[in-house]
Amino acid sequence: MLVAIIVGIITVIVGVAMVWKPRFFVDFIGHQEWAEKVFGVHEDETAFKVIGIIVILIGAFIMTGIINDLLMWFFAPTFRAAENLKK
Repeated sequence: MLVAIIVGIITVIVGVAMVWKPRFFVDFIGHQEWAEKVFGVHEDETAFKVIGIIVILIGAFIMTGIINDLLMWFFAPTFRAAENLKK
């Protein structure tokens, strides 16, 4: 439980940094062609802000333990299909 809280806090801090200073991530990682197609010309910073918000949500889910339930819900059809193959 303590490890999940620490990992969640680190994840949230990275997400906040992505929203607060997206230019650093653009300079560090480089220009992304897909961001130009999705968000428009020279909108790399917007892409990193959106990714940062998603990272913050994932960090909050990790801290609260909701991530396990979400992953089980998302992959449940795969598990059911695998059980049907065994029969």
